[in-house]
Amino acid sequence: MLNETTGPRIHQIKQGVRLASGFGDGLRKKWSVLRVSPAQAKVLAGALTLLIFALDCYLPVPLNVAKLYLFVVIVLAWTRSVRWLWGGAAIVAVLAVIILIFRHGVAGPQDIAAIDWANRYFTAGMLLVIAGLVHSGMAILVARRHAEEALRRAEADFAHAARISMLGELTASIAHELKQPLAAISINGQAGLRWLDRPEPNIAEVRETTAHVLAEARRAADIIDHIRAMAIRRAPEQLPVSLDELIEESLTFLRPELEARGVIVFHEFTPEAPNVLADRVQLQQVIVNLAVNAMQAMEQADSPQRRMTISTSMPNAATVRCAIEDSGPGLMSDHMGHLFERFFTTRENGMGMGLAICRSIIEAHDGWIAADTGSAHGGARFYFTLPAVDTCASLSR
Repeated sequence: MLNETTGPRIHQIKQGVRLASGFGDGLRKKWSVLRVSPAQAKVLAGALTLLIFALDCYLPVPLNVAKLYLFVVIVLAWTRSVRWLWGGAAIVAVLAVIILIFRHGVAGPQDIAAIDWANRYFTAGMLLVIAGLVHSGMAILVARRHAEEALRRAEADFAHAARISMLGELTASIAHELKQPLAAISINGQAGLRWLDRPEPNIAEVRETTAHVLAEARRAADIIDHIRAMAIRRAPEQLPVSLDELIEESLTFLRPELEARGVIVFHEFTPEAPNVLADRVQLQQVIVNLAVNAMQAMEQADSPQRRMTISTSMPNAATVRCAIEDSGPGLMSDHMGHLFERFFTTRENGMGMGLAICRSIIEAHDGWIAADTGSAHGGARFYFTLPAVDTCASLSR
């Protein structure tokens, strides 16, 4: 059974993620846009410091160039190091003041207007205050990152629990799916024995029946491996996969359930569709979950003709789409905006986590998922879109 504390745990962590937004979110966006590495930031900060110091020394116009050290403090934020931030801020604060001694000698205050010194001290203080604000933003960013990691771990735990729960619901189908190859192995084994018991054993027939036994044994092993892959807890592994192949495997897994519920299923291929970069088990979990939802909706509505179509298409050259359409009652307009929210369900005994898990899986693959009433069979249509492998490679670069 699903752990009842996991849902509140996800909600609690998500609240923490929201609280850690604000200034940290702004800095995070800047980092992701500029993509400056810590090493590059250190070099850039050093170069800016030398440039501003040279301008402050030799610029003939009497301006407080030291205010430009503000950009050095901001660049130091990209080092992701508190030591570099405060060390660099202290250095530029000292340089902002010491430049007056460099210009006018150690006599200092007797020969320099007091307002000039006050201006420089104010600049040095401003640089330290800005460093403090940047430090706060960095701390918020670290807290946000830890909260997001905790949220991902909690969602992964819930997705694993959901797979176990789904396997429990499909126990009869799994047993039926395993019974077929085992029965075939028994029949072929008996046939092989009969060929061997003849006065003149027919070796060719025995070889053929043995080949059938081995094929059915491999089929049973594949079914067990598939169930085990969905049951074990492991780190996601994204590899190039074909959506149509995953759909075929999922339909094979669901075939007894489809037959028991009287559902006629159609699979519309797109031969030219490229592969997508995805975790095979997670994507199968999404397809199976959406298909089971469609079957349950048609059964609860007592649809006279239970039809389901799973299709792939290419909205453009960079994306691949998978759509699941059914002939059920469709979707109520009041529910459209809440379908993928956690704990929202239209079923009496539903937990409201299946579609939310589907959304988190698809979004983790840089895709998006949606639903409407555009089914060709008159019911609901759920569809998700993923970037093609070439697009994923270019984004990662």
